[in-house]
Amino acid sequence: MHGAVAASLGAVCALAALVASIDRGANGVLLGFTIGFLCRAVLVGAGLLVSGARGGSALAYVLAFFAVYAVTQTVEVLFVYSRRVTT
Repeated sequence: MHGAVAASLGAVCALAALVASIDRGANGVLLGFTIGFLCRAVLVGAGLLVSGARGGSALAYVLAFFAVYAVTQTVEVLFVYSRRVTT
């Protein structure tokens, strides 16, 4: 559960970064994806520490996080594709 919540927060951060920077062309899209990646990296590490996940529970946390991450990453890519950003 903690992993899914952390991934959802990361998705909100990443999508907000994309929406804010997409009008800047290809560099803006790259910036949005970079901010999203960094938010998620911090959240996965912090979430593991805060939840005290160890052993099997750490694996469950990571699996839940990246399951939600895969879906939200697809949404972000489709959002960028729908805007047809060109340089």
